[in-house]
Amino acid sequence: MSCQSIPRPTSYNILDTCFKGTVKKLSAPHIKIVFQGGADLSLDARNILVDVDGGRTCLAFAGGSRIAVVGNYQQQTYSVAYDVLNSRIGFAAGGRA
Repeated sequence: MSCQSIPRPTSYNILDTCFKGTVKKLSAPHIKIVFQGGADLSLDARNILVDVDGGRTCLAFAGGSRIAVVGNYQQQTYSVAYDVLNSRIGFAAGGRA
């Protein structure tokens, strides 16, 4: 089932792309975020969708300025390494959800 065929309820707070259903019942495309310098973060449904209330699920991304924030939903199931001294970041699958 594509996202286009799923009924769309109203937005929820700052999450403006929502669907009727739950994370477990909806399918979502695989998303890969590629960072400058080569690091990448591959996300599946549990990292991009959030159940917000009874029967409404939203993309766990919010629109904003030119700054992107990789939030707690995207980081779940990953170990994240921050190299502040060298301005680098790394991701490893298998972190705790």
